[in-house]
Amino acid sequence: GIHSVAVVDSSLSTATDAIIIIGVITAMLTFFLVLLLYYHNQARAIVSLSREVETVSGGNLTAAIGSDRGDEIGMLACDVDAMRDTILRKMAEEKQAWQANSDLLTSMTHDIRTPLTTLLGYMELLSADSENLTPEQEARLQGLLETEI
Repeated sequence: GIHSVAVVDSSLSTATDAIIIIGVITAMLTFFLVLLLYYHNQARAIVSLSREVETVSGGNLTAAIGSDRGDEIGMLACDVDAMRDTILRKMAEEKQAWQANSDLLTSMTHDIRTPLTTLLGYMELLSADSENLTPEQEARLQGLLETEI
């Protein structure tokens, strides 16, 4: 009969499979290395922002929160810094309002005390020395008292 024989050389197939497997493993390792570096960079930026926010929340409102990053973390840092600036501005406005209130209270107290002191002085003169005053002096004091009122 007729027989057929086929000879297959698989030496190249094994080498090709090994190269493909090594390539896939190398690509996966490269991907995970890039991912790890990216994660480390993001985590470092978040920790830095967290430290700056802790400094501000501790009471040091003069410490600026800055970031030169153009991503979401940089935008968050800029927004937090704008909030810090707003708090400083509001505190300065409140301080000015308290000072204006204090000045107004001082001025009103002075304006009320001065005529009141004068009136009390005239009243004491009228009550204490009314026996020793002449009618002209008494009329003069009465006139001064009425003009103060």
